[in-house]
Amino acid sequence: MQSDDPAMVAQQIGAVDAPLTDAPFSRAIQHAREILVVRNDMVDVYSRLWCHMYGLAPNHTKVVGSDAFAGVMTSCLDAKCRDRGDRVRILHALIGGSAANAELVW
Repeated sequence: MQSDDPAMVAQQIGAVDAPLTDAPFSRAIQHAREILVVRNDMVDVYSRLWCHMYGLAPNHTKVVGSDAFAGVMTSCLDAKCRDRGDRVRILHALIGGSAANAELVW
């Protein structure tokens, strides 16, 4: 469940200095039998960077719902993320690199 509470977020994504792929949220995605992503016709779910994390389990992810954004090519590099530190960690988990490249991903 998404939260604005920093303590809850830290509990879900782990310590700031730990790899995001080791976070409870990431481990749950990687070990899930199936993940269901439900798209709507108001906002492209993949315009939010956190939603790209479902790509860690591509063989178990099902996408259903509106096809309003079916023709949109969405890159994780263009996706929005409220927190700069989260952005760096997520992109590192998805495409590799180092936190030293933070200026390139913000």
